[in-house]
Amino acid sequence: MKLWRSDIEDDIYKLNPLNDSMIKEAEELLNVKLPDVYLDILREQNGGYIEFNAHPCPSNDAVEGNSIDINHIMGIGKPNGILDSLDLIQEWELPKDIVLLGGDGHSWIAFDYRYKKENPPLLWIDVESNVLVEIADSFNHFLNQLYTEEVVFEFDSSGTVQISNEDLSNAIRENNVFGIIESLDLLPFEIDERTIGWFSEALLNLSNHPNSEVRRSVSQATHSLVDMLDRETLAVLAEKFMNDFDSDVQYFGSRINEKL
Repeated sequence: MKLWRSDIEDDIYKLNPLNDSMIKEAEELLNVKLPDVYLDILREQNGGYIEFNAHPCPSNDAVEGNSIDINHIMGIGKPNGILDSLDLIQEWELPKDIVLLGGDGHSWIAFDYRYKKENPPLLWIDVESNVLVEIADSFNHFLNQLYTEEVVFEFDSSGTVQISNEDLSNAIRENNVFGIIESLDLLPFEIDERTIGWFSEALLNLSNHPNSEVRRSVSQATHSLVDMLDRETLAVLAEKFMNDFDSDVQYFGSRINEKL
């Protein structure tokens, strides 16, 4: 199974190559035994965006449909690695004895070491509703269930894009923060020349959103599309991001500005 994406030029989750001393340091710091299958994939590449975007999820009121979004797996290190877990657990008031594998602040996927100290199951955590759902009984099981959920674009007679499933337009109109973040996290990998103009307007509008998690997703989506967006739009967005009070937004603003 090909897991890691190779078409992301600046993959913020791809960390320095893994070695045994890094594994030992991480396990001592986190006080866990990391699964062998997890370590095997990190020896190939230490974290990054993956070829898949979804994982099945048991039926739950906090989950729309029967799947959850995932587009990256964190490796060993920091920033953007599992060594951030302790700080993020405190920041987002998450349960203790877990190790975060990926997420965006709104939701997380994590190893669950609360009741099992080796080969732990995996959790999906919804921060806003405080819901925890076990999605796999092992990391190997988790990997085997990853799949690609197609994001469908439909065009009306005027050429306006309508997004099925994760409808960004409806989410913006309803100020549905969850829907906005979900769309921004998924759509950059599906955008093409027909939809980039519409999407750039959405990014400009959402860059002023009062919710910091939305602005983080806007800045990350912009960074993902830096080679497709026009320079004028990039310059406007980069300046906004660099002046944002959120450090993650500032980070992406600086990275975008370096490419101008």
